[in-house]
Amino acid sequence: MTRITNLPTKCKCGNVVDVVLHNSVNVSRNPELLEKIKEREINNFFCEECGEFNELAYPFLYVEYKGNLWIRVYPTAAKNNEMKIRKEIGMEKGFFGKIFGDRINENIELVFGYDELFQRLNKI
Repeated sequence: MTRITNLPTKCKCGNVVDVVLHNSVNVSRNPELLEKIKEREINNFFCEECGEFNELAYPFLYVEYKGNLWIRVYPTAAKNNEMKIRKEIGMEKGFFGKIFGDRINENIELVFGYDELFQRLNKI
């Protein structure tokens, strides 16, 4: 399941930008989104007011059934909150387990930023 919403987001300069937000990206069901990930086009926004580009402004769940991959991708800047995030992921397992049943991987992985995601995906 790929879930997309629009979210007004405040830039550092104070300007509000509408962001197309992917809460989850299922590349098994939507393989075209893998190319968007490779191009670093998921959950980014550009502020026309100040010219700031914000890469990976919000986390998303990467799902690939073939490799049984469930990877929570957070912005690189969130790495200093890793312990708190790991606790949240523990709570997510129960939530996603109810939705996906036995298709969910018991071990939702955690990466910070596109570079760590690409390193993880290159291991398979």
